[in-house]
Amino acid sequence: MVDEKLVAQNIEDFFNEIVTDSDLAERMNDRVRFAVMR
Repeated sequence: MVDEKLVAQNIEDFFNEIVTDSDLAERMNDRVRFAVMR
């Protein structure tokens, strides 16, 4: 069984590492969280 919170955190860390524009990173993270919650 997949731990969705852990997956979301890993994805956030991934985007935070590759995306230097913080606004873009925030938008991507919001989209990821929305997708995970659905």
